[in-house]
Formats: sequence, structure tokens, C-alpha cells
Amino acid sequence: MKNSIKIILTIIVLSVLGSCEQWTETESKYEPGDISLGINNDEAYYANLRAYKATMFDRKLSWGWFGGWTGVGASMLSSLNGLPDSLDIAAIWGDWRTMTDARKADLERTQKIKGTKVVVTELIGSFNWRGLAPEDIADEDVMNYWGWEGELDPKGDYVSVTIGRLYTAMPTPAQEAAIRKYARTVAENILSLGYDGYDIDYEIGWGSAGNLVEYSERLIIYVDELGKYMGPKSGTDKLLIFDGAICNVPEPIGPYCNLFVIQAYTSNSYNNLNTGINRFSGAVNAFKNVMSVEEIAKKTVMTEDYENSRASTGGVNHTLESGEVTNSVKGMALWQPTYNGVKYERSGGFGAYHIEYEYNSVGKISGFYPWIREAIQTVNPAAAE
Repeated sequence: MKNSIKIILTIIVLSVLGSCEQWTETESKYEPGDISLGINNDEAYYANLRAYKATMFDRKLSWGWFGGWTGVGASMLSSLNGLPDSLDIAAIWGDWRTMTDARKADLERTQKIKGTKVVVTELIGSFNWRGLAPEDIADEDVMNYWGWEGELDPKGDYVSVTIGRLYTAMPTPAQEAAIRKYARTVAENILSLGYDGYDIDYEIGWGSAGNLVEYSERLIIYVDELGKYMGPKSGTDKLLIFDGAICNVPEPIGPYCNLFVIQAYTSNSYNNLNTGINRFSGAVNAFKNVMSVEEIAKKTVMTEDYENSRASTGGVNHTLESGEVTNSVKGMALWQPTYNGVKYERSGGFGAYHIEYEYNSVGKISGFYPWIREAIQTVNPAAAE
């Protein structure tokens, strides 16, 4: 069965990654690798591309947080359609609520033609009671609208976690109902705009704080309600993802997630990906009582930070298990999760924060995304040119 899947994936990938030329038109964009398809074969090319994307959870997928999105401009820098065709998931970083006509067209084409999943990323802290309430609700009536009762910020008992603390106050029945109503509103807002899911940026101990994220029981209820609309428990194809301090995510949340995206920024070796602070071992320790290590491995995505000029080199120098030195994005793509001396077949994938910074990599062709494409080709190889 595994061999059959590999053969199918190979056939799909060979057909997906297009010609050597750089196309800037939104209707004709091909990638290096397979030169058998040309401008007159768009339909076949994109059909194969969508088939390839449909396998993303059966292989190492590619991920990118995407900032500065407008859907318009003389270049493709600020458009989802300017991202590599073979990128599996784009996560909108920044304002995702404003859906202009240009953004809507860009989003729909990226999803429907290329098969790319587009999710929204949100750094969570406190409940956004006012922002998500109907406009006609007066400020003094906002809490009544949600149905919250009692104190919002009781400190009380807490549990220490790797890089912070989580308070353990149990919500009252009315508070639980308010949290669920709030979560439903969040899910409905995201899905009504046409996105494919929600990436929760969870950064306890790194500056993230608030009356939702600091309370583990509240967060568990929030995710349980979201899980009815997206994620593995929803029965839909919509995604629920956690990124950030994965090592501190409350244990019951693990099975609700499609992916755990770890900010393994400036990782210098395969060993660092396995055992560093908030790396694979941290994810395993967070969820090993509710998920198998292999399942955690297949959901773990390692990512690099492209700020501070790292996009021009594909990250920092990274030493592979073989001793070879490469860039960290490629190292993350090649990484095999290892825990307690056991090496697992594959990770969930790899990617970068502010992937758009690679669009104009110094010394490279504008719009080419050389390092992300190289990493994709390395682990999901297309035909040789």
C-alpha cells in the first residue's frame, strides 16, 4: 500500500512543477522541474497541481505565513497567486478580515485553480468581546450579549509550564456558554470569508497574555467548540492549527489539531529540531498521553523566520544528520523526527514566517522563491530538467 501511494505521488509531482521560464501573468505560472507542460496545457497542469495538493497530509507539506496581502499590484509580491504553485498552505499574517474584491478574487483563484489552502493566523490573548459583537450592541450591553458572568481575570491557582504559567480557574456554566458562543462567532467569521481554516498563534511566555489564552480550561472549551467547524473532529476539510509555544498547549487540545507549526527559528542542526526548547520533544511531551508519537511527528511542521535578511539565504546554516551543512529551510524539509532514539518516517512539513520576503531574494530572479522551491523539490522531487 505504501509503495502504491509513493508511485501515485511521484506521478502527480512529476506533472505538477512546471517549466523553467518565469511567468508573471496570473493565468500562466509554472515552476522549474517538469518542462513537458506549456502555456497551452493550463488545464492539465492545474488539474495535476490540485491532485498533488490533495495529498498534502500524506507527505511533507510546505507552509508559509504571508504578510502584506492586497491581491493587487504591479508585481505578484502582494498576491497569493505570486506564491510558489507547489506551496501547500498559505497563512495570512495581518489583517484578514477586510475582504476586498481584489483579495476575494486572488483567494478564490489560489484555492480553486491551484488547490492551495489559505488559512488565517491570529495571535490570541484576550476575548475580543467588543470587536466581535454586532455593531448595534451598546458598549454597556456587550457582556450581556455574550452572557459572561463573574470575574474575567481571576488569578488563583496555576500550573507552571515551560515558558510561562497557565491559570486553572474552572469556568461556570454561564461562562462556558459564553466561550462557546464566542468560538462559534470566530469560526463563522473565518469560514464566511472563504478561508480554509484557523491557525492559532499561541505564545504563552513569549509576550502573549490575556483572559482567554492564560486560562487552560477556557482555551480547551474554546477549541472544543471550534472543533465542530474545523479540524480533524469536525468532519469537514477545514483546518485547525496551533503554532508557537506548542510545548505548552494544554494536552486535550492535541487531537483537535491538523498541524502543530513550531517556530524553530534560526535552528542550526537536526538535533536542535529534535530536542531544543519548544522543538519536537516538547510537542511529544505535550501530547503523548493523547496521541501516538508517530501521529505527532506527522503533524509537526518546522519553520524558519525570514526577518533580519534570512530570506536571502533560506535561513541560517544548518547541519544535517549526515554532517552536510545547508540552509535551515532545506534542513527542516529533510529532517526526520527522532524521539528517545526512535526515528520516525516523516514530519508534517516545513516553511517560513514572512515567506513573501523571499520573493525578491538578493541575487535571484524576482518572484522565484528559490529556497522554498528547492526545499519542496528536495522532499517531493519533480522530473529533472
